[in-house]
Amino acid sequence: MKKLIQVLTITLLTQVNANSQNLVPNPSFEIYTACPDNISSPGDDQVLKATGWSSFRETSDYFNTCANATFWQAGVPSNVVGVQAARDGKGYLGLATFVRNTANAREFIGAKLTTTLTIGKNFVNLFANLAGKPGITLACNKIGVRFSKNSFSVLNPAPINNKAHVYTTVKLIDTMNWVKISGSFIADSAYKYLCIGNFFDDANTDTLSMNVGLYSSNLSYYFIDDVCVSLDSLCSKNPVGFMNSNLRRGINIYPNPFINKLTVSIDTEEKVEKLLYKIINHLGQSIIEQTISENKFEVLLDEVPSGIYMFCLIVQGQLLKQTLIKE
Repeated sequence: MKKLIQVLTITLLTQVNANSQNLVPNPSFEIYTACPDNISSPGDDQVLKATGWSSFRETSDYFNTCANATFWQAGVPSNVVGVQAARDGKGYLGLATFVRNTANAREFIGAKLTTTLTIGKNFVNLFANLAGKPGITLACNKIGVRFSKNSFSVLNPAPINNKAHVYTTVKLIDTMNWVKISGSFIADSAYKYLCIGNFFDDANTDTLSMNVGLYSSNLSYYFIDDVCVSLDSLCSKNPVGFMNSNLRRGINIYPNPFINKLTVSIDTEEKVEKLLYKIINHLGQSIIEQTISENKFEVLLDEVPSGIYMFCLIVQGQLLKQTLIKE
């Protein structure tokens, strides 16, 4: 069946307009040879389970909903480093982009392009999200993509040389929503491989500590999803169902961290109808799910154990996600 799926994928790609073709294999990490059963460690690169991908420096991680039942550390939306739903499908990759007190510690992920990159102008789109677990909320910049003629691996790592074809100059601080990294570049060679990470050394990387309570932020760790390389700037999927910024500003969920209850307030002139909210634990399980028609309400959580949760709110057909911490 896997071979048949691959054949169908190749056939469909040859039928689309070449200008809109995404050259990234398995761009949302939905196809896998096995479900991730842990985070990666030396000699156990879990990224290899996402078809077409591998770690190009140190050992990055693979997360998928298929891990929820048995291996929650690698699950989606809840896992050992944060709480985040996949932007597209059920899986995403994760990598460290900066480690305080460890010089130039980096993790890279990479893949071989489906066809050689066309010399000339090309476009890159990908989405990143800062992991929200306390202690893993050190935001940084310079996350991006670099292309090469040769492949790399854990034993033959890609270099950190302050060069990338597309990267962000601003620090990515959002732990709730997927942030788009995009840009264009002029390919001067027929590159075969792409690599994702922070290719700039510590001296050329800016960070911002997003402390939560008494926890200090020592690690920059980002989830990566929906990667696109193409001659078409619009090849990446548009986000579907995420709450627009105007509506989000009118919603307050407090306090956070909380002790035994939450208050949800929606500042709109009209009464909310059929609002749905869920609270998801670290195993990806929905522990509370309720439909309500109130602009302000309380959620009692005195019997819920301390830990990290995801609050999902669907209102007016749009989705808001917020990481919560119970003390």
